[in-house]
Amino acid sequence: MGTAATPWAIFRVFLKIGLASFGGGSTTIALMQRELVERRGWITADQFALTFGLSKITPGINILAHTFLIGRLLAGWRGLFCGAAGLLIPSAAITAALSAAYVAVRDLPLAVAAMRGVIPATAGMTLAIAVAIWPRGRAPRRAGTTAVEVAIAMGAFLLLFVGHLQVPLVLALGGAAGAVAWGRGPRRA
Repeated sequence: MGTAATPWAIFRVFLKIGLASFGGGSTTIALMQRELVERRGWITADQFALTFGLSKITPGINILAHTFLIGRLLAGWRGLFCGAAGLLIPSAAITAALSAAYVAVRDLPLAVAAMRGVIPATAGMTLAIAVAIWPRGRAPRRAGTTAVEVAIAMGAFLLLFVGHLQVPLVLALGGAAGAVAWGRGPRRA
């Protein structure tokens, strides 16, 4: 694959992600998955999905939690700090500059029209990342597992969108459903 996951390499990779991660969390997650799993092979798809899931149950900014978990996994505390610095430095500078520019043009008809296109594009990016991190490659898999995963995903969507439940509760219910569906290992005598 690529270079070793040293703290300096982690900083450079997250700097690259921070410079390119326009569009919010979905874009950043997609870039992280591409760089860390597919391109560099520093972590497996299962490790990425696990750290992503763990970051969703933490309070605060989930992208930072995901970065912290991956940095710590790869290179301990130094990896955690280098990953966070790499992600935040360009993002903070770019956000400040874009915010100032947006304030200057926000009432122009072309800017209003552009924003109407950006919002649905972010929904499409969110769907793309959901497909990218969908559970796969688990062994052994029993028949019907995919149907259960789809049911849990649809249930979570309905609980959030229709039921307006809080994210931690929906995640807890998803975990409980997974425990019921797959938690029974082979019985021992």
